[in-house]
Amino acid sequence: MRMEMRRFCGIQTVPIKTVGAGVAAALLFVSACRSNDNSQKSKAAPVASAPAAPGRDTTRVVADTMEAGGEVVSDSASRSAAPSVGRWITDANVLSMLTMMNAKQIAAAKLELSAWHTDTVRAFASAIAAGHAELQHSVDSVAQIIKVVPIAPALSESISATMQAQIDSLGDLRGGALDRGFLRQQTQSQALMVDYVAKLAGVAEHPELQGVLATAAAQVASQLSRARALQTAFAMADSTAHADSLAREAARAAARHKRSTNER
Repeated sequence: MRMEMRRFCGIQTVPIKTVGAGVAAALLFVSACRSNDNSQKSKAAPVASAPAAPGRDTTRVVADTMEAGGEVVSDSASRSAAPSVGRWITDANVLSMLTMMNAKQIAAAKLELSAWHTDTVRAFASAIAAGHAELQHSVDSVAQIIKVVPIAPALSESISATMQAQIDSLGDLRGGALDRGFLRQQTQSQALMVDYVAKLAGVAEHPELQGVLATAAAQVASQLSRARALQTAFAMADSTAHADSLAREAARAAARHKRSTNER
């Protein structure tokens, strides 16, 4: 009996004359086919790469850093740097700037006290002088505790010039004009001090100095609020006085007109 084995693994049909020989040959072909198939699968199967060791992406490090002044700093840190008061301000600079601003406020208060007109403004000026003198005492005490000598930064010069110009605006004012000028000066200088005390608090390092800045922030904010309230009260009083003056002038004009009419 003739048997024919069909194609295995790409090998053409082979005639087999005897059953025993055909079976043996078929087993040999199947074994060879399986060996060849396994060999091809092992070659085709991709080799899994080992998982990358956890760590920072070096390409991102290159993208996120920049060189500034010989020092490599993060790009995000450079973008968030404060333009006016930043890491270049030391505790020695903070102490110096507080001392300068206290001195300007005391000088303005003394000028008002030399020629005041209204008791309310005189009392306010006295509170300004006493408050900043006490604040300066705290600044001096902290400087001794942390053993830091105040050093004026370049920024201090422009702030000092601005505050001095505000004091100079009082000029030769006396009486009621000086009272109003002093209140205007205080709203400007206290607002400036509120702003810079907040900025200095962001860069101060010693906890003792941070405590003084917190006290200063509360004090100058209160003084600014009081100065604005007094200024508003004076503005309302001036408006009422002006209205009364106009009313009196109108009454006098009416009286003159009536007399003129009667004489005719």
